[in-house]
Amino acid sequence: MRVLETTVLDIGCGSAKHAGAFGLDIGPGSQADVLHDLRDLPWPVPSDHFTHVYCQDILEHLPDVGAVMREVHRVCVAGARVEIRTPHFSSWYAYNDPTHEHVFGYFALDRYVVGRGGDSSGPGLFRYLERRFCFARAHRMTGVSYLANRFPARYEQLFAWLCPCENLLIRLSAVK
Repeated sequence: MRVLETTVLDIGCGSAKHAGAFGLDIGPGSQADVLHDLRDLPWPVPSDHFTHVYCQDILEHLPDVGAVMREVHRVCVAGARVEIRTPHFSSWYAYNDPTHEHVFGYFALDRYVVGRGGDSSGPGLFRYLERRFCFARAHRMTGVSYLANRFPARYEQLFAWLCPCENLLIRLSAVK
């Protein structure tokens, strides 16, 4: 495994890799530093190395969410920030892409978070720093965004299909 100069990892970076990040992606047309199938674990990066991990619009494409979350945890240092963006289950983006393996709701990653149930393989791997629904401008202007983020369970149970959310933004901190 080669020595990396950066402590920022961009998983599934595609053609929009975060500046200064080390990119992993399967696509030959991507800006990845290493071409790698993210379903093939472990990833060819060192353990306990990264202080910031981006996982933008990729988690929904991978078949084993638990294995990916454990792999993200493996590559993080204690306290590393992990930023995940994925389409919400009510989003047009979630159900119109046949390559999506999963759809996600607000509480979907709780099993990997300390104090939210923990992972069945042991204690929680992360702490929540932030999680929120990201809406189109019209829903932000009408107050739907504010109400949904204030009452996430009620929003998902009663209103998600009336006022669909575009994405979930989840920020985590690695617990080691």
